Amino acid sequence: MSESPELKPSNRPSIAVEAEFEIWQNVRSETRRRLTGAVTIGYLYLLAALAVGGYLMVTVAGVCESGIILEDWEPVEIEMGWMLQIAWFYAGLAIAATIAYPLILLLIFGKLPSELSRFLNSIPFIGSTVRAVSMADFCQSIYRCVLNSLTFGDAMARASKDVRDASLRRWSADSSRRLAAGQSLPSVLAMSPMREQPIAALSALVRDELSSEDTRRVWHQAASQCHSLAISRLRRTTQFLSVSCMLVSALLAAFAVLMSAVFLGYALRGISYGGFLSGLM
Repeated sequence: MSESPELKPSNRPSIAVEAEFEIWQNVRSETRRRLTGAVTIGYLYLLAALAVGGYLMVTVAGVCESGIILEDWEPVEIEMGWMLQIAWFYAGLAIAATIAYPLILLLIFGKLPSELSRFLNSIPFIGSTVRAVSMADFCQSIYRCVLNSLTFGDAMARASKDVRDASLRRWSADSSRRLAAGQSLPSVLAMSPMREQPIAALSALVRDELSSEDTRRVWHQAASQCHSLAISRLRRTTQFLSVSCMLVSALLAAFAVLMSAVFLGYALRGISYGGFLSGLM
Protein backbone atom coordinates (compact mmCIF):
# COMPACT_ATOMS: atom_id res chain seq x y z
CA MET A 1 0.00 0.00 0.00
CA SER A 2 1.37 3.39 -0.92
CA GLU A 3 2.00 6.03 1.69
CA SER A 4 -0.95 8.31 2.44
CA PRO A 5 -0.51 11.82 1.06
CA GLU A 6 0.88 14.54 3.26
CA LEU A 7 -1.25 17.60 3.99
CA LYS A 8 -0.23 20.66 2.06
CA PRO A 9 0.33 23.82 4.13
CA SER A 10 -2.33 25.70 2.15
CA ASN A 11 -4.88 23.04 3.01
CA ARG A 12 -4.21 22.84 6.73
CA PRO A 13 -7.24 23.40 9.02
CA SER A 14 -7.77 26.77 10.64
CA ILE A 15 -6.43 27.64 14.07
CA ALA A 16 -9.89 27.09 15.61
CA VAL A 17 -10.14 23.62 14.09
CA GLU A 18 -6.62 22.75 15.21
CA ALA A 19 -7.54 23.91 18.71
CA GLU A 20 -10.55 21.58 18.63
CA PHE A 21 -8.31 18.73 17.50
CA GLU A 22 -6.02 19.47 20.43
CA ILE A 23 -8.95 19.42 22.85
CA TRP A 24 -10.09 16.08 21.45
CA GLN A 25 -6.57 14.69 21.75
CA ASN A 26 -6.48 15.76 25.40
CA VAL A 27 -9.86 14.09 25.98
CA ARG A 28 -8.58 10.79 24.61
CA SER A 29 -5.30 11.01 26.54
CA GLU A 30 -7.11 11.85 29.78
CA THR A 31 -9.61 9.03 29.22
CA ARG A 32 -6.81 6.51 28.76
CA ARG A 33 -4.92 7.87 31.78
CA ARG A 34 -7.93 7.79 34.12
CA LEU A 35 -9.00 4.36 32.88
CA THR A 36 -5.48 3.07 33.50
CA GLY A 37 -5.54 4.50 37.01
CA ALA A 38 -8.92 2.93 37.80
CA VAL A 39 -7.80 -0.48 36.51
CA THR A 40 -4.53 -0.27 38.46
CA ILE A 41 -6.24 0.63 41.73
CA GLY A 42 -8.77 -2.17 41.26
CA TYR A 43 -5.98 -4.65 40.54
CA LEU A 44 -4.04 -3.61 43.66
CA TYR A 45 -7.15 -3.91 45.86
CA LEU A 46 -7.84 -7.39 44.48
CA LEU A 47 -4.23 -8.53 44.78
CA ALA A 48 -3.96 -7.31 48.37
CA ALA A 49 -7.16 -9.12 49.38
CA LEU A 50 -6.02 -12.35 47.73
CA ALA A 51 -2.56 -12.17 49.28
CA VAL A 52 -3.84 -11.49 52.79
CA GLY A 53 -6.60 -14.10 52.50
CA GLY A 54 -4.32 -16.78 51.12
CA TYR A 55 -1.68 -16.11 53.78
CA LEU A 56 -4.26 -16.35 56.58
CA MET A 57 -5.61 -19.68 55.35
CA VAL A 58 -2.16 -21.20 54.83
CA THR A 59 -1.12 -20.07 58.32
CA VAL A 60 -4.24 -21.44 59.99
CA ALA A 61 -3.90 -24.70 58.07
CA GLY A 62 -0.36 -25.00 59.41
CA VAL A 63 -1.51 -24.33 62.97
CA CYS A 64 -4.34 -26.85 62.68
CA GLU A 65 -2.14 -29.55 61.17
CA SER A 66 -2.16 -32.73 63.27
CA GLY A 67 -4.71 -31.21 65.65
CA ILE A 68 -7.42 -33.45 67.09
CA ILE A 69 -10.97 -33.01 68.33
CA LEU A 70 -13.32 -35.39 70.09
CA GLU A 71 -16.26 -36.84 68.20
CA ASP A 72 -18.35 -39.17 70.37
CA TRP A 73 -15.37 -39.24 72.75
CA GLU A 74 -13.13 -40.54 69.98
CA PRO A 75 -10.05 -38.46 69.01
CA VAL A 76 -10.24 -37.42 65.34
CA GLU A 77 -7.52 -35.56 63.44
CA ILE A 78 -8.61 -32.24 61.93
CA GLU A 79 -8.64 -32.39 58.13
CA MET A 80 -7.33 -29.12 56.69
CA GLY A 81 -6.48 -30.16 53.13
CA TRP A 82 -9.50 -28.42 51.64
CA MET A 83 -8.48 -25.12 53.24
CA LEU A 84 -5.16 -25.39 51.42
CA GLN A 85 -7.15 -25.96 48.24
CA ILE A 86 -8.98 -22.68 48.83
CA ALA A 87 -5.63 -20.99 49.40
CA TRP A 88 -4.42 -22.39 46.08
CA PHE A 89 -7.62 -21.08 44.49
CA TYR A 90 -6.77 -17.62 45.84
CA ALA A 91 -3.29 -17.98 44.37
CA GLY A 92 -4.81 -18.93 41.01
CA LEU A 93 -7.03 -15.85 41.08
CA ALA A 94 -3.99 -13.69 41.85
CA ILE A 95 -2.09 -15.20 38.91
CA ALA A 96 -5.06 -14.69 36.60
CA ALA A 97 -5.40 -11.07 37.72
CA THR A 98 -1.67 -10.52 37.20
CA ILE A 99 -1.94 -11.86 33.65
CA ALA A 100 -5.11 -9.89 32.87
CA TYR A 101 -3.79 -6.58 34.22
CA PRO A 102 -1.03 -5.94 31.62
CA LEU A 103 -3.33 -7.23 28.85
CA ILE A 104 -5.95 -4.65 29.79
CA LEU A 105 -3.32 -1.90 29.87
CA LEU A 106 -2.13 -2.95 26.41
CA LEU A 107 -5.76 -2.89 25.26
CA ILE A 108 -6.23 0.66 26.57
CA PHE A 109 -3.18 1.91 24.69
CA GLY A 110 -3.87 -0.08 21.51
CA LYS A 111 -0.83 -2.37 21.69
CA LEU A 112 -2.56 -5.72 21.23
CA PRO A 113 -2.88 -7.84 18.07
CA SER A 114 -6.10 -7.49 16.14
CA GLU A 115 -7.90 -10.68 17.19
CA LEU A 116 -6.93 -10.39 20.86
CA SER A 117 -7.96 -6.73 20.83
CA ARG A 118 -11.40 -7.59 19.46
CA PHE A 119 -11.82 -10.31 22.10
CA LEU A 120 -10.85 -8.07 25.04
CA ASN A 121 -13.00 -5.23 23.70
CA SER A 122 -15.98 -7.33 24.78
CA ILE A 123 -15.08 -6.82 28.46
CA PRO A 124 -18.01 -4.98 30.12
CA PHE A 125 -17.46 -1.28 30.85
CA ILE A 126 -13.70 -1.29 30.14
CA GLY A 127 -14.16 -2.57 26.59
CA SER A 128 -16.95 -0.14 25.80
CA THR A 129 -14.83 2.82 26.95
CA VAL A 130 -11.85 1.64 24.91
CA ARG A 131 -14.09 1.23 21.85
CA ALA A 132 -15.39 4.79 22.26
CA VAL A 133 -11.83 6.16 22.41
CA SER A 134 -10.81 4.10 19.36
CA MET A 135 -13.81 5.36 17.39
CA ALA A 136 -12.91 8.91 18.41
CA ASP A 137 -9.39 8.32 17.05
CA PHE A 138 -10.83 7.09 13.77
CA CYS A 139 -13.46 9.82 13.32
CA GLN A 140 -10.99 12.62 14.04
CA SER A 141 -8.55 11.17 11.50
CA ILE A 142 -11.24 10.97 8.80
CA TYR A 143 -12.57 14.43 9.69
CA ARG A 144 -9.10 15.94 9.33
CA CYS A 145 -8.76 14.34 5.89
CA VAL A 146 -12.22 15.54 4.84
CA LEU A 147 -11.27 19.09 5.80
CA ASN A 148 -8.26 18.80 3.55
CA SER A 149 -10.33 17.51 0.61
CA LEU A 150 -8.69 14.09 0.51
CA THR A 151 -10.59 11.19 -1.01
CA PHE A 152 -12.11 8.66 1.36
CA GLY A 153 -9.68 6.06 0.07
CA ASP A 154 -6.75 8.28 1.11
CA ALA A 155 -8.56 9.13 4.36
CA MET A 156 -8.90 5.44 5.22
CA ALA A 157 -5.23 4.89 4.39
CA ARG A 158 -4.26 7.70 6.75
CA ALA A 159 -6.60 6.39 9.47
CA SER A 160 -4.87 3.01 9.25
CA LYS A 161 -1.74 4.83 10.46
CA ASP A 162 -3.35 7.22 12.96
CA VAL A 163 -5.66 4.84 14.86
CA ARG A 164 -4.20 2.85 17.75
CA ASP A 165 -6.66 -0.06 17.82
CA ALA A 166 -5.26 -2.93 15.73
CA SER A 167 -8.64 -4.17 14.46
CA LEU A 168 -9.60 -0.65 13.32
CA ARG A 169 -6.20 -0.18 11.68
CA ARG A 170 -6.54 -3.39 9.71
CA TRP A 171 -10.12 -2.58 8.73
CA SER A 172 -9.14 0.94 7.63
CA ALA A 173 -6.37 -0.42 5.42
CA ASP A 174 -8.75 -2.98 3.90
CA SER A 175 -11.39 -0.28 3.43
CA SER A 176 -8.93 1.90 1.54
CA ARG A 177 -8.36 -0.92 -0.93
CA ARG A 178 -12.10 -1.62 -1.24
CA LEU A 179 -12.83 2.04 -1.96
CA ALA A 180 -10.07 2.10 -4.55
CA ALA A 181 -11.70 -0.96 -6.15
CA GLY A 182 -15.00 0.92 -6.48
CA GLN A 183 -16.95 -0.19 -3.40
CA SER A 184 -19.24 2.45 -1.90
CA LEU A 185 -18.40 4.20 1.36
CA PRO A 186 -21.68 3.23 3.14
CA SER A 187 -21.07 -0.46 2.46
CA VAL A 188 -17.49 -0.14 3.69
CA LEU A 189 -18.58 1.59 6.91
CA ALA A 190 -21.19 -1.12 7.47
CA MET A 191 -18.31 -3.63 7.78
CA SER A 192 -16.66 -1.78 10.67
CA PRO A 193 -15.43 -4.07 13.49
CA MET A 194 -17.12 -1.71 15.97
CA ARG A 195 -20.81 -1.83 15.15
CA GLU A 196 -22.21 0.84 17.40
CA GLN A 197 -23.09 4.52 17.40
CA PRO A 198 -22.01 6.79 15.86
CA ILE A 199 -20.12 4.57 13.39
CA ALA A 200 -23.28 2.58 12.68
CA ALA A 201 -25.18 5.77 11.85
CA LEU A 202 -22.50 6.98 9.44
CA SER A 203 -23.23 4.16 6.98
CA ALA A 204 -26.75 5.59 6.65
CA LEU A 205 -25.80 9.30 6.68
CA VAL A 206 -22.82 9.29 4.33
CA ARG A 207 -23.93 9.34 0.70
CA ASP A 208 -22.22 10.19 -2.54
CA GLU A 209 -24.63 13.05 -3.20
CA LEU A 210 -23.69 14.91 0.00
CA SER A 211 -22.02 18.26 -0.53
CA SER A 212 -18.54 18.94 0.83
CA GLU A 213 -20.01 21.09 3.58
CA ASP A 214 -22.51 18.40 4.60
CA THR A 215 -19.78 15.77 4.58
CA ARG A 216 -17.60 17.87 6.86
CA ARG A 217 -20.56 18.49 9.16
CA VAL A 218 -21.40 14.77 9.37
CA TRP A 219 -17.85 13.73 10.25
CA HIS A 220 -17.43 16.61 12.71
CA GLN A 221 -20.62 15.55 14.45
CA ALA A 222 -19.43 11.93 14.54
CA ALA A 223 -16.06 12.90 16.04
CA SER A 224 -17.70 15.16 18.61
CA GLN A 225 -20.18 12.47 19.64
CA CYS A 226 -17.43 9.87 19.97
CA HIS A 227 -15.51 12.05 22.39
CA SER A 228 -18.65 12.83 24.40
CA LEU A 229 -19.40 9.11 24.47
CA ALA A 230 -15.89 8.35 25.71
CA ILE A 231 -16.29 10.84 28.57
CA SER A 232 -19.66 9.44 29.67
CA ARG A 233 -18.48 5.83 29.43
CA LEU A 234 -15.33 6.64 31.39
CA ARG A 235 -17.45 8.06 34.20
CA ARG A 236 -19.56 4.90 34.41
CA THR A 237 -16.53 2.63 34.11
CA THR A 238 -14.56 4.29 36.91
CA GLN A 239 -17.62 4.13 39.18
CA PHE A 240 -18.14 0.46 38.35
CA LEU A 241 -14.49 -0.45 38.90
CA SER A 242 -14.19 1.44 42.19
CA VAL A 243 -17.33 -0.15 43.64
CA SER A 244 -16.99 -3.66 42.25
CA CYS A 245 -13.27 -4.10 42.96
CA MET A 246 -13.61 -2.84 46.53
CA LEU A 247 -16.67 -5.04 47.10
CA VAL A 248 -15.06 -8.17 45.63
CA SER A 249 -11.83 -7.54 47.54
CA ALA A 250 -13.72 -7.07 50.80
CA LEU A 251 -15.72 -10.26 50.25
CA LEU A 252 -12.60 -12.31 49.45
CA ALA A 253 -10.77 -10.99 52.49
CA ALA A 254 -13.83 -11.46 54.73
CA PHE A 255 -14.28 -15.05 53.56
CA ALA A 256 -10.65 -15.84 54.31
CA VAL A 257 -10.90 -14.23 57.77
CA LEU A 258 -14.11 -16.14 58.50
CA MET A 259 -12.64 -19.50 57.47
CA SER A 260 -9.47 -18.79 59.41
CA ALA A 261 -11.36 -17.79 62.55
CA VAL A 262 -13.66 -20.82 62.41
CA PHE A 263 -10.91 -23.38 61.99
CA LEU A 264 -8.57 -21.64 64.38
CA GLY A 265 -11.31 -22.26 66.93
CA TYR A 266 -11.25 -25.93 66.02
CA ALA A 267 -7.49 -25.96 66.47
CA LEU A 268 -7.76 -24.39 69.94
CA ARG A 269 -10.38 -26.97 70.89
CA GLY A 270 -8.03 -29.67 69.67
CA ILE A 271 -5.18 -28.33 71.80
CA SER A 272 -7.47 -28.19 74.84
CA TYR A 273 -8.77 -31.72 74.35
CA GLY A 274 -5.26 -32.94 73.62
CA GLY A 275 -4.01 -31.55 76.93
CA PHE A 276 -6.97 -33.09 78.72
CA LEU A 277 -6.31 -36.52 77.18
CA SER A 278 -2.60 -36.27 78.03
CA GLY A 279 -3.49 -35.59 81.66
CA LEU A 280 -5.64 -38.71 81.78
CA MET A 281 -2.81 -40.81 80.46
